Amino acid sequence: MSLFVKLCGLRTPADVETAIEVGASAVGFVLTPSSRQIPLSYAARLNRMLPASVLGVAVLNNPAPDLIERALAEVAPDLLQVEYRRGSGLPADTLLPVVVNGDGLEEAVTMALRGTERGMVLVDTAAKGGTGRKSDWGRIAALAERDRVIVAGGLNPGNVGEAISLIHPHGVDVSSGIEARPGEKDPGLMRAFVEAARSAELRGARL
Repeated sequence: MSLFVKLCGLRTPADVETAIEVGASAVGFVLTPSSRQIPLSYAARLNRMLPASVLGVAVLNNPAPDLIERALAEVAPDLLQVEYRRGSGLPADTLLPVVVNGDGLEEAVTMALRGTERGMVLVDTAAKGGTGRKSDWGRIAALAERDRVIVAGGLNPGNVGEAISLIHPHGVDVSSGIEARPGEKDPGLMRAFVEAARSAELRGARL
């Protein structure tokens, strides 16, 4: 199965066009307060640009229930990315649960996976992503042996290959690591990140 590569916090049509061009598996649109937040109407416009091969992800940190409903109705994302404790009652075929890498990680991942039919969980350094803080890769590597883990937190073009080689995750997720400044994506870094991730994936497949 191909490595899942998600580029998060996209805000412009140019961002989306670049993500499609470089071969991202998914893109994230942040709909709650952040330097990367965009209005639902604009996220819907960007989401409509995506081909079937690229998933659109509505990223929601501690959202109000009505915002979740509006995101589903107005943006029509393929996935809803929310902290796993907020996933109860959400469509299981749409939910991408987020678990914070810390104490009780293994139990939290198990619980998160029970609520989603997608069979994958995103493990980050904080419930609110885009912090740029690196995760504990060793802890995630043990989980990745049994579960479809998407690793996030502090990844960038320079270290994503190392992370993939060590963890062997189902996927990787990046936001701040492909930015020229907070909220502004750098096309060159977007391309470099995907290329580094795919190269590491190929090296692993050859072993």
